[in-house]
Amino acid sequence: MVKNIPSIVALVVVFAVASFAQDITTLDKIGPITSFEKTDKTVTFHCNDNSTVQLTVMAPDLVRIRTSFAKLLPSRDHSWAIAKTDWTTPRWSL
Repeated sequence: MVKNIPSIVALVVVFAVASFAQDITTLDKIGPITSFEKTDKTVTFHCNDNSTVQLTVMAPDLVRIRTSFAKLLPSRDHSWAIAKTDWTTPRWSL
């Protein structure tokens, strides 16, 4: 009788997910930065291929990164990973 069935199932799931992982070397690269905008919490980089990269300083040890490839960032700003929405912005510089 196997006593560590949950551990074995977890390993099987990890290997199954890893086998379907996307090969990021085949993705198109984002174009060079043409301009940027800085606010008290964010810096948004605009690229020559219309891609956008936004860095938001959430806490001294947490930066949120949003990207949109070949188009502007969606206006709806939602995170599936972080439920907290009210952050005190730490001191930072660019």
